[in-house]
Amino acid sequence: MNGCKYPDPADCQTADKNGLCMYAQDDYKKNPELMDLLKHSSKCHAKDKKDLIWTDRADDGKPEFIIINNNSNLAIVIECKPEKKTSLLISSSLRDKKYLQIRGDIIGKYAVDGAVHYAKFLSKNYDVIAIGVSGLQNSDELNICTYFWKKGQLLQFGEDDKGNRICYGPFYDMKLDKLYPYEYYLNFVQNESNNIIKEFNEEKATISATELNIMLDSAGVNTMVRALLVSGLLLALRDKTFQTTYKNKEITAKALQENLKSAINRIINAGDIPDEYKKQVLRDKFADTFNQQDLLNDNAKKLRMVLEKLHETIYPCMNGDFSIDIIGKFYHEFLRYTKNGANNGIKLTPSVVTDLFCELADLKVDDIVLDPCLGTGGFLISAMNKLFKIADGMNQKDIDLFFDNLITEEKITDREIRYIKVNNKALYGTEQFTKRDVKEYIRKHQLVGCESDPTMYVLGCSNMILRGDGKSNILHGDCMKLKDEIMNLGATVGMMNPPYSESSYNIMDFVYNLCKFVKKGKRVVVIVPTSCAHADDYAPYRNMILKENTLLGVMSMNIDLFKGIAGTITCIMVFETGKPHDFNKKVYFGNWKEDGYIWHKTLGRIADKKHKKNKYLPNECVKLWLESFNSKQVDDEFGIWRKLNFDSESETCNDEWLWEYFVETDYTLLTQDDFEKEVKKYMLFQLKQLEIDEFQEEDEDSE
Repeated sequence: MNGCKYPDPADCQTADKNGLCMYAQDDYKKNPELMDLLKHSSKCHAKDKKDLIWTDRADDGKPEFIIINNNSNLAIVIECKPEKKTSLLISSSLRDKKYLQIRGDIIGKYAVDGAVHYAKFLSKNYDVIAIGVSGLQNSDELNICTYFWKKGQLLQFGEDDKGNRICYGPFYDMKLDKLYPYEYYLNFVQNESNNIIKEFNEEKATISATELNIMLDSAGVNTMVRALLVSGLLLALRDKTFQTTYKNKEITAKALQENLKSAINRIINAGDIPDEYKKQVLRDKFADTFNQQDLLNDNAKKLRMVLEKLHETIYPCMNGDFSIDIIGKFYHEFLRYTKNGANNGIKLTPSVVTDLFCELADLKVDDIVLDPCLGTGGFLISAMNKLFKIADGMNQKDIDLFFDNLITEEKITDREIRYIKVNNKALYGTEQFTKRDVKEYIRKHQLVGCESDPTMYVLGCSNMILRGDGKSNILHGDCMKLKDEIMNLGATVGMMNPPYSESSYNIMDFVYNLCKFVKKGKRVVVIVPTSCAHADDYAPYRNMILKENTLLGVMSMNIDLFKGIAGTITCIMVFETGKPHDFNKKVYFGNWKEDGYIWHKTLGRIADKKHKKNKYLPNECVKLWLESFNSKQVDDEFGIWRKLNFDSESETCNDEWLWEYFVETDYTLLTQDDFEKEVKKYMLFQLKQLEIDEFQEEDEDSE
């Protein structure tokens, strides 16, 4: 601790020059506030007291250390186990399943569980960093794990498969295995907590998707139907009546099914969906999906289990400040288990990319964001998060100007203005516009999309309904056949991950038309296979796009970006619309292959926190990428600036649009190890191809 410059706990009654006070065990009782917070916080690890935990019959707690600062609302609590064993650091349920067992014998046994337990009590007044430590004192072999518990948030309770009470949060794994100074943790809460919370929720969604996949498979639910079923159940859980009654076993399976349909109908009817056709598509699709007989057997035992799992683990993630594409996450995980991998060519975009698009598009608070190949709505969800973040930074002058512009451009009616002002007068005692009003306008009018596949349309709509946003502006149909309707949406930013196969259209045809859909002088960002940037088949489309639009940049992405459901290698393209490309200006070609992620066999791509294969963490990569893209400077580690060559005779550009095409290889950096590694990889590839060919020949012989 001394290396982190924490004060001596012997002087706990006096703050140091930085305002820090450190208490060891019972000494916290010298602070009246801490004594009140922890008066019933005993871990109750004794057998005769284990059921008293988290009740007002529990005794006072005794954490190893508590650190507070008189100048901030951040507390640090540390729980230690002197044993060297890593097995006593954290329970498997907290580490792997993301929940805390509310049992004294468990919480009292593990260091991290104990620290998180104490954080629960301190979180009434503080944001809390909970640190578990196991190992010998003054040893270099300490095992450390760190969690964050956000101040004042509601607890999320549930039961494990043995009927024991458990808590799902609100706590989040910071993935830190060292001790840091207080200022580091304070900076984390102020600047990094949103990323950690989002990452933790995504991991929790992935774990839940795996568990639900097993449950739904045992109930005979078709793989391609599972995400649709989950999205419908999450929608039903938004209905308060259904939320409080689905566990009641006195309600028969048939009645539960009817209650489910009624809840869905109430949610759909309550939404801002003016088109009765859209409502009927949602109703019909969910009605078919809910008719899963095995889920209804034994008084709907399995259906109730699925609902409970969603209610406890996923539903709370939908209502926070850090919204993620939950439905997309489920759809992605379920597709990993399809035997034939059939998914209509849809490659769902990871959130790291959808968030990155918002930065590359340089979003402004009044931008109207279009995705004509909506999928599950990941781009619009990331755009909503970004626009909300911008709105949070607005002052009253900015807010008033936002609505003045809407009035001037006749995008909002006098009736709507009056309604907002009357509502604000009743709620806040003033008719002034608020940040909340800006966000509501963004929800209803600035997130627009189109989707042709009926299942994906329903998934996208339900994903947006779960957030109360954009649902009235999602068109159902082929974006190539709805050009007039899409043009009328007035998009100022385009984002898209088009279908890569099983489509009657060329991929670059989607890109060309998206540039048409977006207003002149605005940005379009797409992610497509790298073949679109170099293959001769796509050259006519590349030239057609350049005649009407400016290419700003192309970034080569990590080859494992879509690992799990596809082996597609991709690149990101950025355009400025409506301005023919100026071949005298340089274009950015990025090498963004190292993105800070590694592959985990159950969680998929996760942040490489321990730098096993990556120099930088994901958020550091994004920061450096954007600095490189926006610098307009000479060659650097992440990208280069080059002019495209224009052939005046053929009036075409024959260059490829990739970093690999323009970069000069430095052969002096190659080693014997590099050569041997590539030869081995090639031999393995050939061996796999040989096996595949043999299997194909056997199949042909058997026919």
